[in-house]
Amino acid sequence: MSHMFFKHSEANIIILFENKGLLNRDKKQNELFEIFKEADKSAYAKRLKYKVQLKKITGAAKTIIIADECDAVMFKNLLSFNQVTKEENIFVIGLTATAYDGVENGGEAEAIKRLGYKVYRTCKDDKAVDPIINETVNLSTTKKFVEKIREQMFLRPVLVLARKERCGELAKNQWLENIQLVTEETPYDDLRMLGEKKGLAYPVYMANEDFGWRGVDYRCANPGPGITLIVGAAFGDQRERVQALLRVGR
Repeated sequence: MSHMFFKHSEANIIILFENKGLLNRDKKQNELFEIFKEADKSAYAKRLKYKVQLKKITGAAKTIIIADECDAVMFKNLLSFNQVTKEENIFVIGLTATAYDGVENGGEAEAIKRLGYKVYRTCKDDKAVDPIINETVNLSTTKKFVEKIREQMFLRPVLVLARKERCGELAKNQWLENIQLVTEETPYDDLRMLGEKKGLAYPVYMANEDFGWRGVDYRCANPGPGITLIVGAAFGDQRERVQALLRVGR
């Protein structure tokens, strides 16, 4: 999207992220596109900026802000975000699976409406992208986690979503020597090629609430074995549930 505006408009472009991990990952991917390779690097750097924190924009030049995971960015301080972006020369495009907390008549949905933002959906029915939970099991102990992971890791890649304490326990387990924690430094391409076996087993990754529950894509070759998503933590709200369960199966 940023390349389209760069090529077909004279506007300045700001790509806004929730954290530096997502910023660095997206920036690296952008630089691989052909349009970037062919562009005037000085002009590109002048017109396109990557930011984690949005401050007051000065000048009269048209500016397009593309906010990734926009609800996380906006609802940190919605009034402040609106103050910074309300000028007539500033246009905001927000990208997210959860524009608000899922309550149609709730405070977040009403705030978005009153501040003049419009919500566009990629499908008519949100349930069309609602993930299917195939199995519910008791994973109350680390031992049960390990057993379930080992059951699945020989069939397909495994992604585990759990809280930091549980991830720490799994990382130390002798039967899961190849398990890896997803961090801001995890190579982007590794998470998009999970269908490649490492020896007899497929790769196993785990993500905790610090990073990897939203904004990170996990992919397996199509056709391929698919990915087993093991959710080992209660979700704090509907937004966290939707974001986490959409990490795979898209």
